[in-house]
Amino acid sequence: MTTEEYGVGADPSLDDIYALIDSLQEMTDSLHQEFEDDSEEETDWREEWADSARHGDYGDDWKIVQRRIDREETTLDAVLLGEDQSPEARRIRETSKENLSSLEESLDDEDKDQLDSLRDELSEAAQSLQERIENLTQQLKGL
Repeated sequence: MTTEEYGVGADPSLDDIYALIDSLQEMTDSLHQEFEDDSEEETDWREEWADSARHGDYGDDWKIVQRRIDREETTLDAVLLGEDQSPEARRIRETSKENLSSLEESLDDEDKDQLDSLRDELSEAAQSLQERIENLTQQLKGL
């Protein structure tokens, strides 16, 4: 791409526009496939979790919360993210925080370093994806 071809007031060729659209479509298809794969795995995990919670395998608080989830009065995300302010949800979050703290304290330095590294990689990947989306959005606005 040169400034002469694509400078202010220049019309990009249809081939360039189609190439950009194809690129966006490929990226969208790839993201949809990843989300679909993740969604299937998440659904399986959530179904197993819900069944165990219904049977009281995780305690009374989870059993009560799962009943509320089944009646569509709350969601697992609402419980875990703090939107559900019921006493059971609060206790579940508090217990989860305590368990995570205990787990992190029990890790040796190598495991902590590996966990930090994985967090950094995930953060970098999320930032890179966000930048790509912003760049493509700007390119589309320019069409």
